[in-house]
Amino acid sequence: MIEACFISLIMAITGAELNMAVIAANGGMPVKEIPMAYDRWIALTETTKFPYLGDVLPFYLSIGDVLMFASIAIFLILVARNEVVRWQNSKS
Repeated sequence: MIEACFISLIMAITGAELNMAVIAANGGMPVKEIPMAYDRWIALTETTKFPYLGDVLPFYLSIGDVLMFASIAIFLILVARNEVVRWQNSKS
């Protein structure tokens, strides 16, 4: 079960790295439609680098966001099932 914890950690790190990569490449997070004046979002255009990593999903989500949210969900499910606590108790 601890493998699932490591998988969730890897998913969270990967999601954060994907978000950082698209922000670094474009100087901000590219978005299909900017809902309000916000200086960290930029409009998604033909010149946008890595456009598929921007906030292109509904509710202004990116692939990196989905990976991070999924990793948190996996970790919380494991904690709720006491899998993490059981593993730590078995090591001592």
